[in-house]
Amino acid sequence: MPVFHHREAHRLRSDRQSPRPALSDSGRGLGRLRSDHRDDRRVKSHPETADVASAKQAALGLFVADPSTTNHWIACSNADSWAACPLAPTVKARLADLTSKGYFGDVGGCGEEYISGTQNGFNNPPQVLSAIVGDNGAVTVVIQRSTANPPSPNFTAVMTLVSGKWLASDLASGTGANASIFSAKPNC
Repeated sequence: MPVFHHREAHRLRSDRQSPRPALSDSGRGLGRLRSDHRDDRRVKSHPETADVASAKQAALGLFVADPSTTNHWIACSNADSWAACPLAPTVKARLADLTSKGYFGDVGGCGEEYISGTQNGFNNPPQVLSAIVGDNGAVTVVIQRSTANPPSPNFTAVMTLVSGKWLASDLASGTGANASIFSAKPNC
């Protein structure tokens, strides 16, 4: 049985002249109606099409090639409060707060840097595993960090277009309730 909004059902009953809309070809068997008519109650896509390639490139900018060692990757620098990193101000502030409290330090902390997930970087280039555009236009980019044994958990950057620049508005290491940098005790 097709699933559709009440307004579409009313339109189909009252407008006998128009052809019956085709079932969607989503392949999921949901049986949603495809129609040229818009329903204000439906979720609308972001008015601008997200440039996924640019969002992915910006997310990869969270990692830089180590200038002192060939084939070695490190996190973008926090030496200047992450000024050169594609991070939203709220993420920079959260990283600065956690760093000032020793959260990533060797004594009583994670013992590793949050973005790279290591103490000293890793020996393979980071790779984008997926990039998904959300309803709000943000692009969630999942990045594979170190492939050493054991590999680092995947790293996720939610990239948001701000004044023409893609900035990470949230970061996550691994999965679960504590993955986000904004959780009370983020994953290391």
